[in-house]
Amino acid sequence: MAGSTTPQLVATVSEQGGLGTIGAGYFNAEKLESEIKKVKQLTTRPFGVNVFVPSHHRYLLGQVEHMNAFLEPYRRAFNLEELVVNVTEKIQFKQAIDMIINQCVSVCCFTFGIPDYEIIQKLKETKVTLIGTATSVDEAIENERAGMDIIVAQGSEAGGHRGFR
Repeated sequence: MAGSTTPQLVATVSEQGGLGTIGAGYFNAEKLESEIKKVKQLTTRPFGVNVFVPSHHRYLLGQVEHMNAFLEPYRRAFNLEELVVNVTEKIQFKQAIDMIINQCVSVCCFTFGIPDYEIIQKLKETKVTLIGTATSVDEAIENERAGMDIIVAQGSEAGGHRGFR
């Protein structure tokens, strides 16, 4: 539910005994901090933050520039911003992890893969419970080996996407 959770929803789920979770896959650090603080105002119960593990796309900059040039007339016609390929996804992920630690969030959920060992250790050192997602037995085994505390078996009902890219 990236981008469609609200602090009220997260807090209500936690208050009712579930694990309310902020869908933060598309959030920058400022938005995430704001959402965490709002949830904390509404509940003292544990809640989590779900983040997207950065992808490891391989691309040639020339191909990206060529496609951006092709799409430029359409972007102008529809008043759309030009997408810039950069390391924002990785930076946002690192900032989200730091925010989860700094704001003492008790649970961190991962979608689209498993974070690097260093991230897992950093979160475990601060007693954050880690939840991974798996759509196959092999993915569940990878999550277990990586040190996830909980593994969610994810079916096609999860928005049609897979836990791994």
